[in-house]
Amino acid sequence: MLKELLINNLAVIKNSEMEFTSKYTSLVGETGAGKSLIVDALSLLKGQKADFSLIRDKDKKASITAVFELDTHFLHNNPLISEIVDENNQLIIKRTIQKDHTSKFYLNDELYTLNEYRKIVEHLIDIHSQGSNNDILNENKQLFYLDTYGNAELKSLKQEYLNRYQTLQNNQTKLSNLIKDNKDYDREYLQYQIQNIEKYHLQEDEIENLNAEFDSLRQFEQIQKKYDDYLSLVEPQDSLSFRETALRVKNHLASYDSTSLKEPADQLINAINQLTDSLDNFEDAFSNLDFDPNRIDEINQRLFELKDLQRKYGKTSKEILSKLSDYKEKLNNIDNFEIQKYNLEQEIKKNEKQCLDTALILSEKRQKIAITLSEHINSVLKELGLASDSFSIEFNKKELSESGIDKISFQIQMNKGLDRTSLEKAASGGEASRLMLAIKSVLNELDPYDVLVFDEIDTGVSGRIASLVAKQIRDISKFSQVIVISHLPQVVASSLSAFKVFKNTIDDETISSIEPISDKELTYEIAKLLSGEHITDSAIKQAAQLRSEYLK
Repeated sequence: MLKELLINNLAVIKNSEMEFTSKYTSLVGETGAGKSLIVDALSLLKGQKADFSLIRDKDKKASITAVFELDTHFLHNNPLISEIVDENNQLIIKRTIQKDHTSKFYLNDELYTLNEYRKIVEHLIDIHSQGSNNDILNENKQLFYLDTYGNAELKSLKQEYLNRYQTLQNNQTKLSNLIKDNKDYDREYLQYQIQNIEKYHLQEDEIENLNAEFDSLRQFEQIQKKYDDYLSLVEPQDSLSFRETALRVKNHLASYDSTSLKEPADQLINAINQLTDSLDNFEDAFSNLDFDPNRIDEINQRLFELKDLQRKYGKTSKEILSKLSDYKEKLNNIDNFEIQKYNLEQEIKKNEKQCLDTALILSEKRQKIAITLSEHINSVLKELGLASDSFSIEFNKKELSESGIDKISFQIQMNKGLDRTSLEKAASGGEASRLMLAIKSVLNELDPYDVLVFDEIDTGVSGRIASLVAKQIRDISKFSQVIVISHLPQVVASSLSAFKVFKNTIDDETISSIEPISDKELTYEIAKLLSGEHITDSAIKQAAQLRSEYLK
């Protein structure tokens, strides 16, 4: 049950706090006083899109806070909420609307994302207004109401059907893409490109390896030139070679063997030996270089040939060979197109049969549930002044879709002797209101919301029917807390408590105030609805009598 509702800085509501003391509360007051703002505040708490123009003081945030005390039955049916209530089964939900056009959502002071918040509170509050009656006239929504009623029996079967339908759609998409891709491929073009690449017999990393080898050979030419310069220095044509000179010096140094210069002479001899060994190593290293002068020409020729491939298909061997692989794969797809197309078509036929078989079973179950729902709704409609068999559900077949093969239509017979016709064609505003009330009453019994809000859903209703509508709303309050805005004196009189919403001007500011009113004050408000602005003693007496009838 909703115990408290706090609204701050929202349009003409500056700061209001409402404490709910019963399960059936009416909101009374003049048109435009701000009653619908309370409904707007509850809609914002449900997570609906915010109208940021509603922020009263643009320099401050607006906030709506609701305190709920939830019973164990409701928590059992709503495990997400049961996980976050406190030890007293209390839940505080809050939404702030920031001046920067963002919103924040809180559950028991913990911040939640919008999607998380909506998922948790979705069955906490349900709001019905005049516009929502249009839902009941929409045949696409009518199937939703039927499935909601039969959810326990239909849930697993609907999921099985949906899985099969999604598989069917996936395979249909694959077939469509296969056909489209095949149209985009040209066999002759692909064969030409493959032949054009393969005729060069390109090997993996060949271009890169050839360039590396070419660089190495180009380096040899530079080494050869330097080595020739080296030879001209160590083996001059007009004098002794460097090695012969060193040998003569070495032999001369041997003559110092018995002198005081023997030690430095020996050191110099060792140095000459090391020098001549190094000369030999250097010259051996050059002679071992593998160099084929003709190889440069071969590499140049091959790289020149491969330039054509690089220009058309990529700079590297990997890119070119990847193109070749891609062309071959596309050509293979063309070659296998008919086989793949045939296989997919057979799979789709199988999927369609599975979907149709499941859809037929789903349809049979829906038709049985439709009978039960019709009987249930008719029992409520009888209480609302319509014939006990006036409502029925007509089934027609349609093409396979996400919801199955059923196209249903809510049918109604408004008067005996008239043909049944669709609700959309037959129902006036008052009849649509009664039917919506009946359906909501039936569905809410199955899985009650904690709070149901009725915002002027009694359009087109008057007289005896108004009393029946009031009684039905009163009955709904046995399952859910009800908050109602109505211009029908019978509906207001049937409520157990009431708030009055009124405007006043303070310091040139228009402010809506919300105050609980006593039973006597509520009787006065009912008298207003009965007689208008000029309230007579007779109207007050009639209002008191009307009130006492519902309080019995």
